[in-house]
Amino acid sequence: MLLPALNNARAVARSIKCIGNLKGISRYYSLYCSDYNEYFPNPYTIAGNSTNNYFWESLSKIYKFPFGKTKLNAPLRCPDYPEKGYKDGLFATSYGGNTTAFAGAPSPTFTAAKHRRLSAFKYLSRSVFIGDNYNHHRVDWEGQTAPAPDSYTKAWIAFRHRGQGNFAFGDGHTESRFPKNVPCQQGYPGMTSQANVDKLKYSFFWSAKPDNPEAFNGM
Repeated sequence: MLLPALNNARAVARSIKCIGNLKGISRYYSLYCSDYNEYFPNPYTIAGNSTNNYFWESLSKIYKFPFGKTKLNAPLRCPDYPEKGYKDGLFATSYGGNTTAFAGAPSPTFTAAKHRRLSAFKYLSRSVFIGDNYNHHRVDWEGQTAPAPDSYTKAWIAFRHRGQGNFAFGDGHTESRFPKNVPCQQGYPGMTSQANVDKLKYSFFWSAKPDNPEAFNGM
């Protein structure tokens, strides 16, 4: 009887640590906005044919927080994310940033990106900025099936906390949500009904412009 309770308590503790990580990263985002004329750090921008794979590393250098595959307790690693995934993945992180909202496209080039400022978000408390993922600097929600255990470079939302994913919002607060409560206009049948499209439209969850919501590809 004690073992399940102990395991549950440990899972709760890991989720709390993850939430603390997200709060910390949110503070770095806020600092970046203050330092760079209200613009967000863009998690995914392509220059020509090459991807900037050093977003998190650059942010860590600016604000002096630990980053790297040898730093297993760095704030960019969720405690429920396996060490192997952290070491074998591309970016030494288990969190992703909201590319679609920040840059106006899931995978923008510098010329195509419509970089947004903090003032573009009418309701910061309802707009997600950062969330759990699988060692990628943006997040796609492509289905209810999680990537295989060795798929450490998938840009999918990770619901690793007893079926929930942790998210940090624009005002700094965090939430744990089940998949059904993560609005998405494409990717899986449960969110393709008009009711759920409206849920996305009025949720502000992904888009800075709820009157004209963008199909969600990246975060």
